[in-house]
Amino acid sequence: MQTKCITAASGTAKAWGASETLWLDEQVQVERIRVRPGGFCSDHLHHHKDNSFVVYRGTLLVRVLTVEGWIDRSLSQGENILIPPLIRHQLLALSEVVAVEIYRAAVLGEMIDPDDICRFTCGGQLMDAPVTWSCVVP
Repeated sequence: MQTKCITAASGTAKAWGASETLWLDEQVQVERIRVRPGGFCSDHLHHHKDNSFVVYRGTLLVRVLTVEGWIDRSLSQGENILIPPLIRHQLLALSEVVAVEIYRAAVLGEMIDPDDICRFTCGGQLMDAPVTWSCVVP
């Protein structure tokens, strides 16, 4: 099993903030994400991995598509959510957010695929607008 720990200097800039890989092996990937207020990721899903978030600082709005429609859940410091494979989701920072994001292979023995993402929209940054989903998803 190969394991890769990556230093803070290798962070990746995103439209909504930045991410930094803290741990990576065949079945688990752990990221520290920093999201600017009003920053939002794409509406997306993963086919073969689940995705969880633990908020360290700030307030993160997580939008999940269910059979009843979109459900919004606000996460504050110490709160978390687990999103199974094939579930559409999107994040919006209601304040400056620092969180840990964990990807885990859905099937034991299956490897994490960094390209396992199906995007329906693009991420970005709300500018001079109220922080609402109507600004993000029509």
